Amino acid sequence: METAGDTSSILIAIITGVISGVITAVIIQFIIRFFNNTVIPWYQTIIYKGVNISGTWEGFQAEMIGSDYVPEQESESTINLEQKGNRISGELLLTKQPNGDKCRKSFKLDGFFIDNILTLRNEVKENRTMGVGNILLKLGDSGNKLKGKHTFLSAYDWSTISTRDQVWIRKNSI
Repeated sequence: METAGDTSSILIAIITGVISGVITAVIIQFIIRFFNNTVIPWYQTIIYKGVNISGTWEGFQAEMIGSDYVPEQESESTINLEQKGNRISGELLLTKQPNGDKCRKSFKLDGFFIDNILTLRNEVKENRTMGVGNILLKLGDSGNKLKGKHTFLSAYDWSTISTRDQVWIRKNSI
């Protein structure tokens, strides 16, 4: 026969077990996030031996002339990149729309830089508008120029998917 004391001790044991399980899960999740967001990037930065492309870049729409890309007129974007190992993050600030009109739109960048190839995904930072794309650029000119393609779903006209030639030039080399 069970007594009230036995039932309450079983209930306390169950509640204690559930609470300790939740606390353990939170601690394990914290450790995993700390390891993935701090320890692994720190380690990758230490062992990474490639080119560092961190810094400010000026972006230009480009046209193909022979085997080289030649920037047209003025810069249409400013790009700030941060590199940890081969992982790249940053921001692209668009200052000129594809039609030539002035604008100010900010995009979040994330991707990888492997074997002198930069692969980025971009999306609009503000949640009031939409705009996404992919950027594939190859490093050249002694590490001062990235050239390639930017494919995007326009933030101004969602019915249009466009691909444009791009040249990014390291700001301190302009």
